[in-house]
Amino acid sequence: MKYEGTIVKVQRARDEVTLVVDIGIGLRGVELDLPFWADVLKDFGQTEDAAAIGWGVEYDPEHGDLEVTGPAPADDGQPPIT
Repeated sequence: MKYEGTIVKVQRARDEVTLVVDIGIGLRGVELDLPFWADVLKDFGQTEDAAAIGWGVEYDPEHGDLEVTGPAPADDGQPPIT
Protein backbone atom coordinates (compact mmCIF):
# COMPACT_ATOMS: atom_id res chain seq x y z
CA MET A 1 0.00 0.00 0.00
CA LYS A 2 1.36 3.42 -0.95
CA TYR A 3 1.30 6.28 1.52
CA GLU A 4 1.68 9.96 0.72
CA GLY A 5 3.96 11.99 2.91
CA THR A 6 6.80 14.49 3.08
CA ILE A 7 10.54 14.54 3.50
CA VAL A 8 11.32 15.79 7.01
CA LYS A 9 15.10 15.28 7.07
CA VAL A 10 17.93 14.56 4.64
CA GLN A 11 21.08 12.93 6.02
CA ARG A 12 24.03 12.93 3.65
CA ALA A 13 26.97 10.55 3.89
CA ARG A 14 29.89 10.07 1.55
CA ASP A 15 28.19 7.60 -0.80
CA GLU A 16 24.52 7.74 0.14
CA VAL A 17 21.63 9.86 1.30
CA THR A 18 19.03 8.84 3.85
CA LEU A 19 15.66 10.50 3.47
CA VAL A 20 13.54 10.54 6.60
CA VAL A 21 9.95 10.63 5.42
CA ASP A 22 6.75 11.13 7.40
CA ILE A 23 4.01 9.05 5.78
CA GLY A 24 1.30 9.43 8.39
CA ILE A 25 1.97 6.07 10.05
CA GLY A 26 5.32 7.15 11.43
CA LEU A 27 8.74 8.12 10.19
CA ARG A 28 10.65 5.92 7.77
CA GLY A 29 14.27 6.12 6.63
CA VAL A 30 14.99 5.43 2.97
CA GLU A 31 18.59 5.08 1.77
CA LEU A 32 19.48 6.21 -1.76
CA ASP A 33 22.77 6.18 -3.65
CA LEU A 34 24.20 9.68 -3.86
CA PRO A 35 24.36 9.76 -7.70
CA PHE A 36 20.71 8.66 -7.90
CA TRP A 37 19.66 11.38 -5.43
CA ALA A 38 21.60 13.96 -7.46
CA ASP A 39 19.63 12.86 -10.56
CA VAL A 40 16.32 13.22 -8.67
CA LEU A 41 17.26 16.75 -7.62
CA LYS A 42 18.32 17.58 -11.17
CA ASP A 43 14.95 16.34 -12.46
CA PHE A 44 13.34 19.06 -10.32
CA GLY A 45 15.83 21.73 -11.40
CA GLN A 46 17.67 21.71 -8.06
CA THR A 47 21.36 21.56 -7.19
CA GLU A 48 22.94 18.68 -5.27
CA ASP A 49 22.84 20.66 -2.02
CA ALA A 50 19.08 21.37 -2.15
CA ALA A 51 17.40 20.75 1.20
CA ALA A 52 14.27 18.99 -0.16
CA ILE A 53 12.58 19.35 3.25
CA GLY A 54 8.82 19.39 2.81
CA TRP A 55 8.91 17.75 -0.61
CA GLY A 56 6.15 15.29 -1.31
CA VAL A 57 6.71 11.55 -1.57
CA GLU A 58 4.74 8.40 -2.21
CA TYR A 59 6.17 5.45 -0.29
CA ASP A 60 5.28 1.77 -0.17
CA PRO A 61 6.96 0.42 2.99
CA GLU A 62 6.09 -3.17 2.11
CA HIS A 63 8.14 -3.06 -1.09
CA GLY A 64 10.48 -0.17 -0.29
CA ASP A 65 9.30 1.79 -3.34
CA LEU A 66 9.76 5.55 -3.06
CA GLU A 67 8.62 8.19 -5.53
CA VAL A 68 9.61 11.79 -4.91
CA THR A 69 6.78 13.99 -6.16
CA GLY A 70 8.71 17.19 -5.61
CA PRO A 71 8.35 20.52 -3.88
CA ALA A 72 4.95 21.67 -2.75
CA PRO A 73 3.49 24.32 -5.03
CA ALA A 74 3.98 27.86 -3.79
CA ASP A 75 0.98 29.29 -2.01
CA ASP A 76 0.25 32.50 -3.88
CA GLY A 77 -2.85 33.24 -1.80
CA GLN A 78 -5.16 32.59 -4.74
CA PRO A 79 -7.89 29.95 -4.70
CA PRO A 80 -7.24 26.91 -6.89
CA ILE A 81 -8.55 27.02 -10.45
CA THR A 82 -11.41 24.57 -10.90
